[in-house]
Amino acid sequence: MAEAVRELLSSADAIDGDDGDDGAPLDPQRLGPDSLIGGRFRLLRPLGSGGMGEVFLAQRTDGIEQYVAIKLLHEGGRAMSRARARREQQILARLSHPNIAGLIDAGVSESGRPWFAMDYVDGERLIAWCDGRRSNVADRVRRFVHICNAVQFAHKNLILHRDLKPSNILIDNEGVPKLLDFGIAKVIDANDTDQTRTLALTPAYAAPEQLRGEPATTASDVYQLGSVLYELLCGVPVQQARSAAARDADAIGELPRPHQALAARIVGDRSAAEQAARARGESPDRLVRLLKGDLGNIVAKATAARPAERYDTAQALADDLERWLAGLPVRAHRPSLAYSFGKLLRRHAWAAAAIVLLSLGLVAATVIAFDKAASERHQREQAEAQRREAEQQRDLARSQRERSEAMVGFLRSVFRQANPDVQGHSELMAPELLSRALAALDQRVDVDDLTRAELLTEVASAFANLGQPQTALAPAERAVELMEPHRGQHAAEYLNNLGVLLTIQNFLGRYQDQLDRATRALPLARSVRGDGSDTYAALLWQRSFAFSSLGKYAEAEVDARTALDHLNARGETDSDDVLEALSKLAVAASYQSNYPVAQAALRRIIALEGRNPPIAKSNLLTAKMNLAVTLYDTGETDAAIELLEPTLKETEAMVGVAHLGTLAAKMLLTQSYLAAGDPQRARPLFDQLQAVLPTAGAQFARAQGYAANGMLRYELATGRFGDALRLARDYLEKVPEGDPADLRRRNDIRRLLGEAQLHLGQPANALSTFEAVLSEVTPGEIARRAVLEDGIGRARLAEGDTASAIESLQRAAEDFRRIQAVDKADILRSEIHELWARALATKDPQFLDRLQEKRIVLVAALGGEDKLQVWQLDRLLDDLSRHLGRSGIDVERRTRAEAGLRRAAGASKPPAYVGLSEF
Repeated sequence: MAEAVRELLSSADAIDGDDGDDGAPLDPQRLGPDSLIGGRFRLLRPLGSGGMGEVFLAQRTDGIEQYVAIKLLHEGGRAMSRARARREQQILARLSHPNIAGLIDAGVSESGRPWFAMDYVDGERLIAWCDGRRSNVADRVRRFVHICNAVQFAHKNLILHRDLKPSNILIDNEGVPKLLDFGIAKVIDANDTDQTRTLALTPAYAAPEQLRGEPATTASDVYQLGSVLYELLCGVPVQQARSAAARDADAIGELPRPHQALAARIVGDRSAAEQAARARGESPDRLVRLLKGDLGNIVAKATAARPAERYDTAQALADDLERWLAGLPVRAHRPSLAYSFGKLLRRHAWAAAAIVLLSLGLVAATVIAFDKAASERHQREQAEAQRREAEQQRDLARSQRERSEAMVGFLRSVFRQANPDVQGHSELMAPELLSRALAALDQRVDVDDLTRAELLTEVASAFANLGQPQTALAPAERAVELMEPHRGQHAAEYLNNLGVLLTIQNFLGRYQDQLDRATRALPLARSVRGDGSDTYAALLWQRSFAFSSLGKYAEAEVDARTALDHLNARGETDSDDVLEALSKLAVAASYQSNYPVAQAALRRIIALEGRNPPIAKSNLLTAKMNLAVTLYDTGETDAAIELLEPTLKETEAMVGVAHLGTLAAKMLLTQSYLAAGDPQRARPLFDQLQAVLPTAGAQFARAQGYAANGMLRYELATGRFGDALRLARDYLEKVPEGDPADLRRRNDIRRLLGEAQLHLGQPANALSTFEAVLSEVTPGEIARRAVLEDGIGRARLAEGDTASAIESLQRAAEDFRRIQAVDKADILRSEIHELWARALATKDPQFLDRLQEKRIVLVAALGGEDKLQVWQLDRLLDDLSRHLGRSGIDVERRTRAEAGLRRAAGASKPPAYVGLSEF
């Protein structure tokens, strides 16, 4: 065998020599981060490696801001010659397709090492992406069709992929599948079969003929597509399925059907089967039934052991999957009249039922043929009665329109009372006019339910727009109650009234009721079409917000994306519903710490400003504030301040100083100023929050939460720990626990209460508070979890539990690194706290040097030394140096730090040190 391998290697060397290689050795230098490729691409970090080479993330250095993926071929025996490299460059250059990561540039190093610069796809592997979002089977199939189209495009360009597998398919941040790594693709050349032979493949997904060493064909790619589809649908790895099938020597390459593999897993490992089914939104038994029919036939045809039995092309596979999605007969099923007829019945169930009823009617007519004359006379009479009824309905509709017009005129007359010439005194306020309209409407007895409901909804909407949702609730509920008996005949009117009620319930925090009503109305909304509106999408984004408010962020994201897909299919790109759906997607993504998706959605909303139709000003301001929240969470404090300052002015000018939007903006700007280490700029906002803090009203809890949050952060940052403790306790006592949405606001206050307890020398109480809040943080809320872990670490350090403190502070720093750049202040803060703990634990002076290095980075992050956190770090360095037997920091720095801390706290001496103040 060794002799045979040596002979093969010699032959391979000879073939490479025939390709025109000059025999020069490949680059002996090991390329890595910071290496420059092609004179314009700097390697940043490795992304992965395979049989053919290594892949790095790189950045262009020639003035064009672009990130690319650089593929470097191995230096060893499997490296390609220059001629073969040039052929691969030509192959990739032809593959310009939206679902293929294309070639940007290519070259060969001076020592002969080929490289390729390709599109960098910042995404997640296909199956992990689908499982993480619990994509159902239909959604998985729809995305897989794009992959089939990409492969078909490559085949049309005479290119095979030959290494299709889940890891070579990524889903980017926009949900678009991208096919990677055409690095082993070759030009299909019927005159040179060696061009399609290779050992560079992945055995788990390779076609049987590839495993036997035979030439690869388009049928081989179809087999690999079927293997990927197999695992995507049933969740059973192809390697496991093939191992089970390989026991049958006559069926080499044959895979068990997907439903068989899943059924076997149910018996062998029920929990794994349930996990796979949950990821597809089904129970295990239902998923088995779903995969047993046409889908199983499609997968079986794509993965047939004999190439001739597979789909002729990747396009044929895509077409059959699209036929399955449309409920049409698939070509993978053996044709039969019964099968086609069954498909027809399922697609046209109502029509089939009508045909059956018509047939029964004809039979009955035959049986009673002797009474035909009487029956025809009866039918004529019935038709005449229907004609008269239709005329009556038209008259009724005309009468209703007339009454509606009369009522609208009446409502206008009520508003005309605001005219001073009519009143005889100063202008009436809008709320008083609306109250008069409601009272007058209640006295009218000549108004039908539909008209009354329409007018009640208009009044309720007006009250809501005036910032009085509690007053708006009763007329909105009354309008929906009046429309309830007519929801079938007047679906559009009913859904419009319901939409206003759902918006008001959202303002009031009645999220569960909002969710229940929206869910109940969705089937009705799905059936309403043709009037230019789309209440189906509106209900989806309203339910998405209710899900987010109840802490069900994954469900919220699904609803928002479904609404956007639905609107996109209708050709809508900048309608109010699109903007609302984008806003709800941003909220759900933010709560799951998926900041790239959230920021992309919010920036798209802001970019639409000034388009036709114009964005509602309130929606635009809300989008800007939500974007500022994501910037704050990711450590982009300066950018958050730059966005919030003008947004606050616009919000206050539009809705006033006591509105929820204004309070929210002031809270966000307060904590952003503090995060920048500048409490002096936050002081005026603290005074304003204190001055307008509501003491009663429908939105008391939410308003109290915004105001108390901003005030507490300021008091903690300025050393007023006793005041902070009293404010937090007062809020928690006065504001009762309500629906689940209140829990998030209360937990924010509870965490700040823990900070006050820690600063006041109560580490045990602080630890208990932090741990209680942490137990209620959802897994996706990385920023909230990180700041809690930091507090827990400092509390444990104050109690003398140094080892546990280090573990908590490590977790905090790791969480911050997942969402922030390495030079951001939050990461630095937790790293400084961890070094502090390690210095106390080890008494090693080296940690002082590392803290000095962190100080340099912290000063740069905060923009100067005249910052609260820098003074706190100087104090730590001085105290820790003395504790470890070194001289403290220089006198000038110590004096400046002590003066700054006293000035910030407004006290004669700095407060007790428990770490750096929060950003």
